[in-house]
Amino acid sequence: MAHLKNREEKLKRHRLYYAAHKDKWKAYEKKYREENREKLYEKSKLYQSRHGDKYLGYHEKYRKANKEKIKARNMARYALTTGKIQKSEVCYDCKTKGYTEMHHENYSKPYVVVWLCRRCHRLRE
Repeated sequence: MAHLKNREEKLKRHRLYYAAHKDKWKAYEKKYREENREKLYEKSKLYQSRHGDKYLGYHEKYRKANKEKIKARNMARYALTTGKIQKSEVCYDCKTKGYTEMHHENYSKPYVVVWLCRRCHRLRE
């Protein structure tokens, strides 16, 4: 059981370090993804080929279970690109300015969306 205690301590230290250096890590990860785009694409394809049934089964199950949700998202995304919906840079809940995501309160009304920051969006889900 000592190894589990050490593992938990390592994870705790890692989380604290990451939290203290979040901007540095984000920049590193972005740079890595840009420099290794092809490699990451190939890894993804390899994973899909090895786990194809599981991978496709999950997505197919999700699509069947969430048809209305997917339709509303697609309609709202198209309305955004055509200018029918305007994107807000301010979160509806906490009023912070920056990156926002579309949130549907009711999927039967695909053009009625609320713009939320990622944190507030996760809290609503």
